Parts: sequence; C-alpha cells; structure tokens
Amino acid sequence: MPKTLTSLLLIISLTYLPACGGGGGGDDGGGVGGPDPFLINLSDCSGDALQVVDGVFAAMTRVIDEINGNDAPDTTYQAPFIVTAGADFDGDGFNEGSLSGTVESSFELADGLDVNEAFTVRWNIDSGAMGEGEFDIVRASATTMGVSGFAIIQAIDSCDFSVTGLILTLDNTARLETATGSMQIAGDDGGGNSISGILTIAIPGTANFDGQFNGVDVNFDIDLTTFVVTLN
Repeated sequence: MPKTLTSLLLIISLTYLPACGGGGGGDDGGGVGGPDPFLINLSDCSGDALQVVDGVFAAMTRVIDEINGNDAPDTTYQAPFIVTAGADFDGDGFNEGSLSGTVESSFELADGLDVNEAFTVRWNIDSGAMGEGEFDIVRASATTMGVSGFAIIQAIDSCDFSVTGLILTLDNTARLETATGSMQIAGDDGGGNSISGILTIAIPGTANFDGQFNGVDVNFDIDLTTFVVTLN
C-alpha cells in the first residue's frame, strides 16, 4: 500500500484537571505514626495522573469512531482530518480543559482503521494542568487495540509525573479499567520527594505499583475505575 500521511488536529474543550488528594492511602505502609504524608500525596497524584491519561484514551476512542465513519458524541470531523472532541479527565461525566495534537499514519485511514492498521497521536494539554505525550495505537483485532508510548503530566496538585515504557492492551472502550499490561512511572512533588517504579495491570480494573519512594521500597494498588489508591 502506498504510504500516506494523515494529519489530525485534536482540540478538546476543558476547563480543569483533577486535583490530587482523592485517593486515600489507608493505614498501611507507614510504620509508627502511619504512612508518610508525602508518600500519600505522591501515590494519590499517581492515581490522578492516570485518570488524565484515561481521559486521553477515551478521546482517542471517539476519534477512532469518527475515522471509521461513525458519529461520536462531542466530536466533529471535517476534511482534511480535523477533529474537535470533548474529554472527561476527572470522571464526572463532563468535559474539561484543552488539548491539541496531531495524528499520523502510514496507512490509508480514509476507509477506517482496520485490523493491523495503526496511527500515532502526539498530544499536548494546553490549559489547566500541563502535559504532553505520544501514543502509538494499533487495531490488534476487531475488539482490542494495543497502545504504547509515553505521557508527561505536570501540575497535578504540584506533582509532576512521567509515564514511559507504556505497553497496554485495551478493549474497544479504550479505558484503563479494561487494560492489561505495564508502564514505568516516575513523579516528584517539587519538594525533594520522588517516586518511581513499575505499574502492572495483571487483572483488569486494578493496577499495582512496585517501586521506591525516596529510595525506600513501596507498594500500592490503584483502582482503575475510581482511581483511589490503597497503600500495601
């Protein structure tokens, strides 16, 4: 097939991104006096950063619908491949913030995204919390897609996070609660506290983080429906 390049401008209307603090660290993992409050903050911010990534995935689902010729809510499609879409980044059912980016493909997407075809989306969050990323999305089967790439999410209640080495398989909803796979995450609060390690989704709906907080081993779970964090 001749190589074609499809460019897509995403403009997503939003007004704010979620603030850190909704996760709740529980009573484990801190020894005498309970868990370190800086660990609670960074672990909760991990959940909030994943919720932003989840919102980007949801927007990509609607973009794929439009590419496939199916009208999607809060999404418009105009030649040559200009898309305006809404995205919910905090799970409240409403669209928030602003995001722009491009989509490129070596496949002919004018007839839809077929099995074994792929595209790359490069995106930037332009208001609220700042962020950017690049996702490579491949139609693995009629009901699944593979996603790889990276994301950088900044200013989630003063936490900065990077997601690298992302390799996921999702169903057609493209929500993290359906995913399996893993990613490397690293974050800091700007005050000398940091966290880094591997986030693994072995069972859909729950992610397990295994890594270090300020050089000390830590482990916690993130509910991928509510994005609540539980320290282990």
